[in-house]
Amino acid sequence: NNRDVVLVAPGKNMASILENEWEDLKRKYYLISINFIPENIKCNRTFFSNEKRYFALEENNKNYNMIVTSNIKAEGNNIFTINYSSYLNDDKEISDNAGAMCINLLKKIGIKKIALVGFDGFEADQKQNYARRTQRRRCVTIHESSG
Repeated sequence: NNRDVVLVAPGKNMASILENEWEDLKRKYYLISINFIPENIKCNRTFFSNEKRYFALEENNKNYNMIVTSNIKAEGNNIFTINYSSYLNDDKEISDNAGAMCINLLKKIGIKKIALVGFDGFEADQKQNYARRTQRRRCVTIHESSG
């Protein structure tokens, strides 16, 4: 796939995108959600590096094309597994950050343009970090991918 990619995380700014804007994004870009399944748009793929998140959403995953890291024991025709340790980051604080790991994968396969939606950063009050109340995980803002 030579299309530009939009990575979608569960941050609050994701909820500000209107349904018709999602459809426009989907026509122009390859959409990959990170460790969650958005309620308002079906992405082209979902990237999972967190086993707990994967199994919490397993029932909803059956109709999705997924990329999962090798630390997750997932099986199915729609699952592509990548080596977990090959996509870790050098920075210890975010070494296993799912968004950064997915960016590493995309860079490795030659994707040149990656846009981010829902990567809002991290607030001490976790309720401020997510578009949906059910999302409770640490987010790290990734400003730019160079490569």
